[in-house]
Amino acid sequence: MKTTLIIAMVLVSLTGQAQGLVYNSIGFQHTPFIYAVCAELEISADIYVLPTDEPVNGFVVKNGFGGYVIFVNNTSEADAPIKLIIAHELLHISDDIKGVWDIDTPTTIVANSITRYTSDNARTLEFRVKKESEKLYWKFRKL
Repeated sequence: MKTTLIIAMVLVSLTGQAQGLVYNSIGFQHTPFIYAVCAELEISADIYVLPTDEPVNGFVVKNGFGGYVIFVNNTSEADAPIKLIIAHELLHISDDIKGVWDIDTPTTIVANSITRYTSDNARTLEFRVKKESEKLYWKFRKL
């Protein structure tokens, strides 16, 4: 009986370590969605979600400690729902972890309210991420 209890405690602690922490500063109602998308994409890094007033819907940067910071424009001027923006940025994190695209290399440049892709590869990546983020959004939107 003691052995079973100890094994159960070890399994629970290992399972808890597999999922990174989510620090959400844009509203607690989005946290279950973030956890679900992270589980789907197998992201175990720490994720910080912060609001921004930059003229883009969202962007992500590495924080230097193995985690990522997602900045989301949660004002009424944002073009997309917040969950769709978060799904999009989480896909960029997944691509960085898998080595598909380095997150430190921007895919778009914003100048004078005009968004331009940095390369043809960046354009292809953004179109793929847009399609996949819409699928994730529709799959987990009610969380």
